[in-house]
Amino acid sequence: MKKSKGVISLFIVFISLIFACSGENKSAASLVKKVIETTEDGKEAATVYTYEGDLIKTIDAAATVTTFTYSNELITKKSVLNKETKTTVVTTYLYDNEKLVEAKTDSNGVKYTYKSKDSITFEQYDIDADNNQKVLFTGLLIYEKGNLAKEEHTTVSNEGKTVEKETVDYEYDDKVNPLATAKGFANLLDYKEVASANNVTIIAVTNSKKEGEQEISAANLYMYSYTYDAKGMLPTEQITSDVRPQKGKSGALKTAYFYNE
Repeated sequence: MKKSKGVISLFIVFISLIFACSGENKSAASLVKKVIETTEDGKEAATVYTYEGDLIKTIDAAATVTTFTYSNELITKKSVLNKETKTTVVTTYLYDNEKLVEAKTDSNGVKYTYKSKDSITFEQYDIDADNNQKVLFTGLLIYEKGNLAKEEHTTVSNEGKTVEKETVDYEYDDKVNPLATAKGFANLLDYKEVASANNVTIIAVTNSKKEGEQEISAANLYMYSYTYDAKGMLPTEQITSDVRPQKGKSGALKTAYFYNE
């Protein structure tokens, strides 16, 4: 279940970003400037967003600062500074006709292949000391109406005798995500559901492991509800009703959104 935790953490820390939306929705949306998360023990953590026009420049969170670099309104680089260790991880994004084909760091990466506009396969790999790539697992992303509807990844090991598979199914509301007018995120497939057009309401994670004739499976369900602004377009508060504990503590149970005018 380690990867399912990562799915939830990514949603909570970075919120939901836009994949695609109608012109009407874009005109109604404002850029989110701050998010305040409150955990079950009452602690608050703020994340601040800065922009240059409708291009997002930085995300300043409690533990990290993320800086984005653009070229022709496409994000070509993401630099994440760890505030505690003072180390920076740089992700480079490569495109073909404005479609993301690879996202890579010095130590790992993801390659994407487009079966169709809404069906994309990928390979997650590590890079060794000799700069050789080793595939860790393969996967599939399926989109519907600008939302990531299903994600699958499969790991084969033990000379093909062991197959581990994780399937993540997503459901959404019909409202605008908080960063609907920030350009570039529509292309960042590594943000997965975080870059979908609408706000995720349910994440269902199923894990299975098949070893020989024996197969074991487990499932988890995560649910989110929202309060919207006076226009009924943008979320002003998100409540997480089911969060899988991490290291004995749950993640943010309430998230408040504050917008630029």
